[in-house]
Amino acid sequence: MNVNPWIAAFSMSSRAADRFAQLERRALPAAVSNKVLDVDFEVIRAGMLGVFLCSERVMQVMREVLAVGEGHAKLFYSAPREVVGSTYSSSPWGTTTLPALMLTGLAGVGKSECLGALSRLLGECVGQVDLPGHKNLRHLPAWFMSLRESSTVNAMLRPYIEVPGLINPDAAAGKAMQQSRLLELARRISRRDGTCLTLVDELQFRTHSSPANALVTGLLLNLISLGPRLVYTCNFSLGHRLKSRRQEDRQRLLAHPIVLEPDPFDSPCFQKLLQEYFLVAPDDFDLRAEQVAEEVHRYTFGIKRSVVNLLSLAWLSSKTKRGRTAKVVPDDLRAAYLSPRYLNFREDTELLWRHTMGERQIREDLVNPFESEVPEEKAKVVTANRAVQEYQRQVAQAHLDDLMTPAERAALKDLQSPADPMRSAKNKVVGLKRTKQSKESMLDALDRL
Repeated sequence: MNVNPWIAAFSMSSRAADRFAQLERRALPAAVSNKVLDVDFEVIRAGMLGVFLCSERVMQVMREVLAVGEGHAKLFYSAPREVVGSTYSSSPWGTTTLPALMLTGLAGVGKSECLGALSRLLGECVGQVDLPGHKNLRHLPAWFMSLRESSTVNAMLRPYIEVPGLINPDAAAGKAMQQSRLLELARRISRRDGTCLTLVDELQFRTHSSPANALVTGLLLNLISLGPRLVYTCNFSLGHRLKSRRQEDRQRLLAHPIVLEPDPFDSPCFQKLLQEYFLVAPDDFDLRAEQVAEEVHRYTFGIKRSVVNLLSLAWLSSKTKRGRTAKVVPDDLRAAYLSPRYLNFREDTELLWRHTMGERQIREDLVNPFESEVPEEKAKVVTANRAVQEYQRQVAQAHLDDLMTPAERAALKDLQSPADPMRSAKNKVVGLKRTKQSKESMLDALDRL
């Protein structure tokens, strides 16, 4: 039985959990010099940032993207002769425009790493195929682009359309190709090469103003018009901006949102990730993932970038306070959380926890633009407000405790006397005698108030 290479590149049957595990980037012990703490801190943080594990949610996202690619391949690559004929057509992908997939989530949650894993997975399927009358044609299942490296349609597409055997006088002269010609070539070449997905990352580099937002929208619509299904990453802030666009733009760009959420603290995936981070400096982290997972999650909301910064700052705190041979202990996690270098992460974390407790008036970039608005019951709001106040009190108390010296703590303990025994005695409520109030006395009281 002949295998269809275009469909097989996205087939779900060969994407078992052990296959995804081969895409992971495991921890490597950091090469610390033990000379300058700030230098070693940077090395350890970079080592943790390089770790990537395929959690259950990441695999679910990847399977969803692969399913869209497989469906697209079944629609357009079921018969080789049709592929040859459509390559020479003026509309090689037909006239129907299919909506994009938006991979969204909080900043630092791992969206770019997820696209990078997809790149490695589909990169293994790059090869050559034979079609009737055409031998050794390139098979490229997906195009990967980043706005970090280029910001125009011309710059993003040129690497894929300038291939051997294609005569392009504009490229030879070093000129920018006319956009209509560029898009026409991109449609034909993507159809010929079996490219069913276009993945775009780092859109936040072009979304800091209203004109930039319009340019990004135009860029995405041009990429949708090519024919391959578009998958792009965006933070919540861009999602809110796109929701304010016109109806036709929203239907093409926001019809298929995929939200990548942080793992809960009690999930095996989160604890496994923590343990992997500890292996970057295995001799320095005297912690067990299952014991500190809840505390780390409370300090970071489970966001991977925040976790990396918290752990690396905890390492720096332990070495600064107790010397080179010190181990990282739970108290160092709290010290890192309260440190000035973690301030921005701490503010975001506290806002996110308040949002989960019912508070709606927080920054837009921290709110999922696609979550349903369910009105809370009054009792739940009261409970949430009390929880927020208690959380703030505990953070303030922990901050004060951290600033006190041992002598000050001892003095405070001596000053704290036991409760007054008179307070425990049975108290008697004494009623106040009511007197008749005149109109003049009430008006006088109102004036004083």
